Amino acid sequence: AATRGATVTLVTTPLERDRLRTVAGGGRVEVVPNGVDLGYWSFRPGPRNGPLVFLGNLGYPPNEAGLLWLLERVAPRLARNRRVEIIGGGVTARLRRAARRCPLRVVFTGFLADVRPRLWGATALVCPLPWAAGVQNKILQGMACGAPVVATPNVGPALGARPGREFLASAEPAGFASSVERVLADPRLASRLAQSARRLVVTRHSLAATECAMDAALDVLARGAGEG
Repeated sequence: AATRGATVTLVTTPLERDRLRTVAGGGRVEVVPNGVDLGYWSFRPGPRNGPLVFLGNLGYPPNEAGLLWLLERVAPRLARNRRVEIIGGGVTARLRRAARRCPLRVVFTGFLADVRPRLWGATALVCPLPWAAGVQNKILQGMACGAPVVATPNVGPALGARPGREFLASAEPAGFASSVERVLADPRLASRLAQSARRLVVTRHSLAATECAMDAALDVLARGAGEG
C-alpha cells in the first residue's frame, strides 16, 4: 500500500524490487545497493593460515541457528585440525554448549572494533544461514577483503553472487563441509573465488555504485514532484 502511494520506493536488491512490484502492482521501485568503502575494506590477496571465521551478532536468531548448524552438523565432517573463530557479541548459552561439544577448536572473540585483520587472515569466511533477507553486509565485507566465502545458497541472490564463481555454496552439512575443505586444500581455488568476489563488490556494491543509484532515484523523485 505504501509503495502504490509513493512516487518512488527504495530497496537494496533487484530481488526485493521484483517481489515488491509483484505484490504492490504499481509504483516506481528503484534499487539502491548497499555500498562498501573499498578503501577501508581493502583487498589482501595471498596465502592464508588463519582459522575459519564466522561473523555476526550471535543474539540474532538466524545467526545463532546457522552457527549451531555449523558446529553440530558441519564441524564433525571437517578435519580435526581446523579452527573456528566466532566474532560477534551476544553469545548464547546454547552456543557455548555446542562449542564445548564441537570436535574442532572453537574460539569466541566477542565484539571486535575492527574485524579486518581477521578477514585478511581467514582461510575462509563461513556464513550458513537457515533464512536470509536482504543483503548480508558481513559477506560483502569479507569479499571486499579477499576472504574466500562458503555459505548457504540463499545468501547469493541478494548479492548478485553466483555459486562456484564468487563463493561456494551448499545447504547440506556434507556439501558445506566438502566446500570448506576444497577451499582450504586448494589455494588456487581460494584465490580465484576471492578475486571474482572482489570484482563483484567493486562493480555492484561500491560506494560509487550506491551514489549513482541514489542519484537516479532522486531524479525520479524530482520529476514526480515537478509533475505534481
